[in-house]
Amino acid sequence: MIPPPASIPEARDFSARLTAILACVTRLIFARTHFFAALGAPLHNRIAGASRRLATLLARLAAGTFRPRPHSPKPGTKGGPPPIHLPQGRAWLVAKLGCHVAAYASHLDFLLRDPATQTLLATAPPEALKSLGRTLRPIARLLGVDLPPELQPPPKPPRPKSVKPPTSQSGRPKLPPLLPLYPQARPRDLPFMNFAATPRPPKTNPA
Repeated sequence: MIPPPASIPEARDFSARLTAILACVTRLIFARTHFFAALGAPLHNRIAGASRRLATLLARLAAGTFRPRPHSPKPGTKGGPPPIHLPQGRAWLVAKLGCHVAAYASHLDFLLRDPATQTLLATAPPEALKSLGRTLRPIARLLGVDLPPELQPPPKPPRPKSVKPPTSQSGRPKLPPLLPLYPQARPRDLPFMNFAATPRPPKTNPA
């Protein structure tokens, strides 16, 4: 029988401070929608949805009712307009809005370095850390904030090294050596080859 998870009181304070930071960011994006054109509404919805999921997860951790759930990506919908892809560059939102959003990025960085947050990350179950990191990584990327190692994705396994054929100086692959058409050692003289060459008489011009 699996014992019930213990409550983590630090999750309650972390949730309240994180929700306040993300709420300020969404209000700033809503007020500056004209800077983003078509990206304004998807960006606002992305951060607001992540804030709701994080609040729900942290509330379960604080109450001790967290249960791991299988994570499966949502299938794409057929028909309709194609989804709008947000930029993936690091700190691109800070580069777009400047100091107005850089202050909230520093607040998030300070929150992640808080000792109470370190206690939360040290006591939370691994499944909760995976969900927390998966939801928080896109927000940290657009704000340019480094997440602690507990919220980083697992390292990818190394790819097997492919053996390349040897190449010549010209860059072309070397061809395999040809088999000799005769033995490498000098052949033995045969009997009919041992004869004295008779000199030919000199040619004379007719008078």
